[in-house]
Amino acid sequence: MMINHHKISTKTSILAFGISLISSITFMLFFLINNFQALEKEYNSTINTISNSYVDSLTLSAWNYDQQQINETARGIKRLAYVLDVGIQIPPHVTIAPKITESRDIEEKVITLIHHGEVLGQLTIYMNKGIIFDKVVTIAYKGIAFAILLSLIIWFSIRWTIRRYVTQRIEELASQIIQHKNDHQVTPFKLSNPENAPLELINIFNELNQLMSSIHVEREKSDTYKKQLELEANYDPLTKLPNRNNAVNKIKSIIAHTSLNQFAAIFINFGTFRSVNESFGREVGDRFLFHVSRKIQQTFPELFCARVSKDHFLVIMPYAQQQELINNIEGLVSKLSNPIEIFGAHTPIKLKVYVGVSLYPDTTTDTEGIFIQGEIALRLAKKDNYLVVYNNSMDADFQYDNKIRLYLPIAIRDHEFTLNYQPIVDAKTHQIVSVECLIRWNNGQIGYVRPDIFIAIAEEEGLIIEIETFVFNQAFADLEKLQALLNPDLVMAINVSYLHFKSSHFIPFIQSLVKLYHINPRHIKLEITERIFLQEDAHVIDKMNALIAMGMEIAIDDFGTGYSAISYVKSFPFSTLKIDKSFITAMLESERDLLLIKNIIHLSHDLGLNVVAEGVELAEQASTLADIGCDMIQGFYFARPNTLQHFISINESALL
Repeated sequence: MMINHHKISTKTSILAFGISLISSITFMLFFLINNFQALEKEYNSTINTISNSYVDSLTLSAWNYDQQQINETARGIKRLAYVLDVGIQIPPHVTIAPKITESRDIEEKVITLIHHGEVLGQLTIYMNKGIIFDKVVTIAYKGIAFAILLSLIIWFSIRWTIRRYVTQRIEELASQIIQHKNDHQVTPFKLSNPENAPLELINIFNELNQLMSSIHVEREKSDTYKKQLELEANYDPLTKLPNRNNAVNKIKSIIAHTSLNQFAAIFINFGTFRSVNESFGREVGDRFLFHVSRKIQQTFPELFCARVSKDHFLVIMPYAQQQELINNIEGLVSKLSNPIEIFGAHTPIKLKVYVGVSLYPDTTTDTEGIFIQGEIALRLAKKDNYLVVYNNSMDADFQYDNKIRLYLPIAIRDHEFTLNYQPIVDAKTHQIVSVECLIRWNNGQIGYVRPDIFIAIAEEEGLIIEIETFVFNQAFADLEKLQALLNPDLVMAINVSYLHFKSSHFIPFIQSLVKLYHINPRHIKLEITERIFLQEDAHVIDKMNALIAMGMEIAIDDFGTGYSAISYVKSFPFSTLKIDKSFITAMLESERDLLLIKNIIHLSHDLGLNVVAEGVELAEQASTLADIGCDMIQGFYFARPNTLQHFISINESALL
């Protein structure tokens, strides 16, 4: 950047010259006006002198016919300023004719000569008014010349003064500012000969030095903030791993530079991570994620690892053979699946690990496709297996999920859901003591949809409360009929989602249904999962106590599938514990599982809980459970879930 160091002084000098010239001209105008007024006054004074002094003398001479005196008076008038000539007519004897030609500058003044009321003649005076303008022009020329000379003197003086005391210092300042801009230094601005500088300029330099010091501090802060923004834009603040944005750019770079012939994008997710936050608090959840991120990095220290969303991680892994890739992933899953002790959690955290894999360039060749396919594989892994490698046939499963999401709101609107009821029997007498209400959905476009699939999607889409509103209304409406068919004291077990239970409207909703259907609350048992069970939340316990105060029972469903522990159960007012069917299926082949079931039953009884075994399909399972003290049994061995109409038809057949 170049600066003309004379620009400031030149402009200032021009301004000073202009100001001085305007000032001088203005002064001259006032001077000319005053002179013009003085000349006008002198001109009028001449006319007054003629009227007051010469007219009387001329009148007297005309009365006496004194020709000589008349001529002398005329000559006297001609000698006055501004008088060019005089004309006198005194009939019949005296006539003095003027000797002038007409001119625009000549002004005639006619005075009538009267003596004792008698008109004797007239005096005509020819005045030269142009003399006034000639004198004014002469003065103007001299004044303008003086004004220019004065302006030059003032201009030079101001220019020299400003140059010496102001612009020279400003040029110094400008040069120093340019130097500061180029070298980013914090060297103080220096003023040469400060003793001759104006105090204001010294203050400006001092203020600039303070300003530059502040700017330097702010610049350092800005650089730090910029680095922080770049860090936040590309790295996860919790785990310090690259974030999704960074991962996208990394994959684009790999593809663009073909640094890897083929690689796998491994997407890792923890199935019930939300329950960690809900159970132990967000700080414990953050510690868990940090711990997991370190495990991933330690397992693959040379690979690109990222946290792409809340509990989703990504590893970019080159591979030669798919089996080698699978082996590496299984090793990582094994490490991540081990129970992890986290400060603040009352028990080691063990979560199900799901992995979805997208392969480049086998199934996609662009970054967006890698993420889409990885998410599809991950979603399928949560349904069927812990590990899914994407292939093109999976698009159908993905489309199936999307169809469910599309048709769910329509199913709610068109009342496509139905209820089935599965009996729960006394383990010893096999008498039906309760039924579990189970929802079913058969859509005209996509057919029968498994409850575990559409309920999970309903929770994701925020539709679960609307669905359960239908379930509760229909179940309450059917209860009296089922009691008449199966058992007058029959208890209806209804599953409640976590989202519905934690809603502030849940208790008023249940109370309104009890009144509407005239239900005895002791005939209602609400089944909740450990997702609620693990909430050490006063509001959760308050809701449970409110339901129990109404007369309802609360059961913990699918016990044993997550963190479930008897020590937790004792903290909540449950009346029933339902052992998950995965334990029942393995109990005949595994002494360990059988022993575990015995201990669960024993400890539950010690806590005053009834025990229900789910998924009983064999007579041997039923008899073994009865022998070890299980209270109630549910499963295909006794009855499959069926509609209310089915139970009505069976009852009618029995009567026949």
